[in-house]
Amino acid sequence: MSVEITFNKSFTLNDVLEKTSLKVEEYKDGDYLILDNYGNSVLAILVNKELGLNSFIDEISLGGYNIKKIFDEIVYNFQTTFITDNEIHDYFMHKRYHPEIIYDLDSKYDEITTGNGYIIDPITKFISLPHREESDYFSPPVEPQKISDEKDDDLPF
Repeated sequence: MSVEITFNKSFTLNDVLEKTSLKVEEYKDGDYLILDNYGNSVLAILVNKELGLNSFIDEISLGGYNIKKIFDEIVYNFQTTFITDNEIHDYFMHKRYHPEIIYDLDSKYDEITTGNGYIIDPITKFISLPHREESDYFSPPVEPQKISDEKDDDLPF
């Protein structure tokens, strides 16, 4: 089972290489992995695979392993909030069946991000990292998983 994460800001694989300590390596069939220095990884779902490292990341796919370091680097360095595929699905279903009720997607991004320990300053919107010990980043590496149709409401961190 995997969870797909969408960020509120756009960035490319090259941006990840330039602005973080994360690594990027080709996986297979034009897919790329984003890796931390502990061996944990996520699968980057690209907008246009043909652009390679210059492609924008559409979302990342998680497969139940420790991705705290990857998230900390991306959220902090790009100052971006995030939501899961479940919230995006809820948003579109809400728009379809209840168009008269306003669904604030930006608030949902903030809610999911802060619910995972990140601190968003209410005035400046600057995102601070949660307190983590170095040991919080350790876990055995696991092979990344392709996107599945199964839903999971909980992020793996």
